[in-house]
Amino acid sequence: MSASQPISPELALVSPELRLQWTRALPDVDPDELFRVARTVRVARPAAATQAEPRMPFFLAAAIYTAAGLGTSLLQGALTLAVVAGVALILTLAG
Repeated sequence: MSASQPISPELALVSPELRLQWTRALPDVDPDELFRVARTVRVARPAAATQAEPRMPFFLAAAIYTAAGLGTSLLQGALTLAVVAGVALILTLAG
């Protein structure tokens, strides 16, 4: 089999001849090189270039979150009540 023909990776694992051929074709890699990590470069922060936005107070954020949840629940409850009342009205008038 020539090197220009693509083969399935599964076939290279099963066939001993192909496995040997493709293992020889792999580049030589230093095992210690695999675990070397480049050092991170720390970049200094710019000196107060822009003012950060002030954070919302916790209790205000909690109140908004709670109000939004209550509003959604009330809307879903009202919609459910309207559907049940509508179905009950239709069944009462029909029968």
